[in-house]
Order: sequence, then structure tokens, then C-alpha cells
Amino acid sequence: MAADVTKTDHYAASASAPEGVAVVTVAFHRERSHLGARLALHHGDVVALGRGGSALGAGVLDDALLSRRHATLRCVGRDVVVEDHASR
Repeated sequence: MAADVTKTDHYAASASAPEGVAVVTVAFHRERSHLGARLALHHGDVVALGRGGSALGAGVLDDALLSRRHATLRCVGRDVVVEDHASR
């Protein structure tokens, strides 16, 4: 579930992101196969995270405990700002 995403790329866990790119990495997940999933964000990217979304790869956000519109990631320079929608 991505909104207003521009130039967003997925990098393998072993790959390094190019200069000037912020990277979000899945560090905790019940399914071990999702650990290490990465999402590269460029300045100005906005990504919506929620149940059923594919921003971090297929199946990563398929969890009944997540709302459909759980949080938003905004990339400002190399920083990622997380807005929690407090929906659950």
C-alpha cells in the first residue's frame, strides 16, 4: 500500500544502498523469512504502511494486528520520519 512513492527501490539484505538514500530494514518479524527486508527511500518519498501493503515486499505486512493504514514513512534527506496513525 504505497502512496506518492517516487524512485523507491528494494535492496536485498546483503546489498548496500547508494549514497543519499535512506534504508528501512525489517529487524523484527514473526516470519524469519521477512527479516532483513529493505526499502530504500529517496528524499521526498512518502510510503503508507498497512496490512496487505507491499511496500516492504509481498507478505511482510500481512498481519491481522496491523490496520490497513497503520503508519506513514516520509523521507527527508537521509532521515525517515514515521507517523503512527494510532489506528489500532
